[in-house]
Amino acid sequence: MKKSNIEEIGAWIVVAWIVFLAGMGVNVLVSRCSDQQPADKAPQPSVKVQWRTRKVPAPAETIYQTKRIPPEPVDTQEIIRQYLAEHIYRDTVFHNDTAMLVIRDTLWRNSIAGREVMLTLNSDRFARHHSLGLLSSLGSNHAALMAAYRYRHWFVAAGYDFPQQSPTVSVGYLYNW
Repeated sequence: MKKSNIEEIGAWIVVAWIVFLAGMGVNVLVSRCSDQQPADKAPQPSVKVQWRTRKVPAPAETIYQTKRIPPEPVDTQEIIRQYLAEHIYRDTVFHNDTAMLVIRDTLWRNSIAGREVMLTLNSDRFARHHSLGLLSSLGSNHAALMAAYRYRHWFVAAGYDFPQQSPTVSVGYLYNW
């Protein structure tokens, strides 16, 4: 009688299992019967250390010299007055027949408290009747960006003031002399 394929595969699995268990048994016997020492009683390696020393020279004697500086009179009130005073500096960056740029800084307590930038354009040079422009107004408590329209002598500008978060409108009459 012939065996089926399933019976042959099962026989091979049983043989492989027996060979695996036999190998594990041989491994256990060999490891128990060897002359190895346990890990906790293994000899510790030793290292020989040699120290080199140098002699440090003794510090030299320090010589101190004292110089007396005569005291100068200090006007503390004048120093505080200058510190608290407000100083205004006006700088003309450029000035010609078409435009003038002026920067005005206000210093207070050794810091810039305000800055104003003024750009003046001679509009007669650019346009006589109709013109469009983009301008900004900067100061210590406002910074507005505006678009402007000019018809002859009338000037209209509208924009937005960012720190105040509000719209801004300007109307003006330009007088030429």
